[in-house]
Order: sequence, then structure tokens, then C-alpha cells
Amino acid sequence: MKYIVFGKGKCGEFVRKELLKRKHQVIQIETGSFIKKEWLELPVIVGVFNAKDSYLKIKKSLNRKGFPLVISFEEFYRNFNVRKPYFWLDDGGFDLKNFHKIYEKLADEKSKLVFKGIVAHRLRFQFGCLVDPDKNQYFPEDVPIEWNSIKVAVDGGAYNGDTAKKFQKRGIKAITFEPNPNYKQEFVYALSDKEELIPFNIDGQSSSCGKGSMKVKAFPLDKFDLKPDYIKLDVEGYEKKALLGAKKTILKYRPVLAVALYHKPNDIYDIPLLLMSWGATGLYVRNHGEHCLETILYVLWR
Repeated sequence: MKYIVFGKGKCGEFVRKELLKRKHQVIQIETGSFIKKEWLELPVIVGVFNAKDSYLKIKKSLNRKGFPLVISFEEFYRNFNVRKPYFWLDDGGFDLKNFHKIYEKLADEKSKLVFKGIVAHRLRFQFGCLVDPDKNQYFPEDVPIEWNSIKVAVDGGAYNGDTAKKFQKRGIKAITFEPNPNYKQEFVYALSDKEELIPFNIDGQSSSCGKGSMKVKAFPLDKFDLKPDYIKLDVEGYEKKALLGAKKTILKYRPVLAVALYHKPNDIYDIPLLLMSWGATGLYVRNHGEHCLETILYVLWR
């Protein structure tokens, strides 16, 4: 059979290769590509990864252009019985007891809806209730953060300083940690639970801790004797280790936390349970991107 793969990013390439393995014919197109009339009756599989537009918006656009059958990445994954776990589609060996422990402690109905949707998505590959209309990542308007009381923020995983600039616009001092040597932040270190050299990988605009050919220095945040009012951790898979390395600081100053939950399959459970064991309350979950990516746990300690 012949398919069109819409998208040439990581997901699009993954879809194309999986289809070719199954001896299908593949036409791969991208936004703005010339469309031939004979393509219009072919099914389209959308492979979007951090796409500017949501899947639903892309689907409507393709339907209007004359493509009758548009398949999401999740539907492709389920319908073609793809075996390889891919990013957010690995269920992580979910234990529903843990789900209920966390669900009951979430601070508002929106958090429960987002959390429930993510777990359903992982277990059943359902698409929906994952795109949060609030794009203010780390600065959500519907989470009651008392910004006037925040003077110092730790930006763990500072990337090119984009989030630090947003802190600074609010009059907040940002202390930045970023191991990628291409971005000269205040501390060119990774955050971990101990002082060590860790593998680090740079792949275009993305990176990952714990694997790769590079070696970068990592330190526990507790080593730096900081007094933060806000800690952001989006550290490419080292979130749990970074929390363990910041335990003394967190328990002493009880800063607002914003912790990524999407880099490892088990993070969606392990990180909230860890913080709950430390007495954390005021837990909010928000999703700021497609496919469960950019899912952040906010902790207000109240």
C-alpha cells in the first residue's frame, strides 16, 4: 500500500522507516510541499514532533486540501503494532496504585484532567486532552504562584538562556546551569545527586544526560549553598537525580518547583511520589506541548 508521511522530523522519519520495513510505498512531504492530485486519495500519517501547529489543526488543514484519511502518530503506533517504545509511548510499567496516590493529591481539577489524560495516552495511545492552551511554560497563569515573593530562581537546564530572560523581566535573579558548552551560562555544569562526570549528547537543538560520547561535569545543587525561591529543572533525563542532589536546599527553603516529567517513562510517577515523600503539597500538572512533551509538575508547598 502507498502512504504519505506528513513531516520530515524525528517522528516523520521514524514513521517512514517503519512503513518501509513493512514493504509499503512512502511519499514524504512537508509543510508547503507541492501536492499532486493522485495523492489526494492516499492516507496521510502525521509525524509531528514539537510541531508549531497541533495535530488537530494539521488534520483539519489536510482534510480541507482533500486528504480524507489523516492518521496521528499515536494511531499509527497502535494500528501498525509498532513494538519499539518511542519517547512518551512507553507505559513505564505503570502501577495504577501509584496513579491513584498521585491523582488524589493533585491540587486542582485541571491537573487531574491532564494527569489522567497522559496516563490514558500512554496505556491506550489515545490522542487528546494533551495540548494545554496555556503556552506559558514555567510561568503558568492558572497556577497560583506568588511571583512577588520570588527574588531568586535556579534555572536547571538553561539552554540558551530563554527562560532566564523571562525571570529577569519579572525582576527575578536567575542562576543558570547548562552543561551544553555551546551556551555559556553561569554554571556550565549538569545537575545530579553527586559530583561526577556524566555522558552527554547534543543532537541539533536537543540534548540528553546519561548517554552520549561527551563527558560533562555534574554537581548536586546543595553544593552551591544557594537560597532559591524557585527551582526549574528541565535537565534532559536527570530530573530525579537533580532533585536528590537538591534535597537539603529544597527542604530548607521550600522553593516553588517546576520539574519536567516527560524525559523518562517512569518520571510521571517517580518524581511526584519522591516529592510527596518529602512532604510536598500543592501539586499542579500542566502540559505545554504535543504528545505529552513539555509536561511540568509545579509544587507550591502549601
